[in-house]
Amino acid sequence: MKKKNADFLNVAFTEKERTMLQKLGNQTEDIIRFWVAKEASAKKAGTGFKGQPQKFEVTKVENNILYVNEDCVKTSVIEGKYVVGWTI
Repeated sequence: MKKKNADFLNVAFTEKERTMLQKLGNQTEDIIRFWVAKEASAKKAGTGFKGQPQKFEVTKVENNILYVNEDCVKTSVIEGKYVVGWTI
């Protein structure tokens, strides 16, 4: 998993999400899990991000389950290096 830079974090995540990530230790895996959950929610909506990923906000984290707006997204790490997510 490749480390994400500050520019990516500022574009991809709201201030609230960045605060949540800081509390989790800003680990690369957590950052990618947030992004994957947001993507899954955007795909479920049928709209994609439309250049506005902050419209899909992670509001709560419970282990490998992330809540994005009204969606519940389960995430998992595959082969120790790939993060996948799907709405449940």
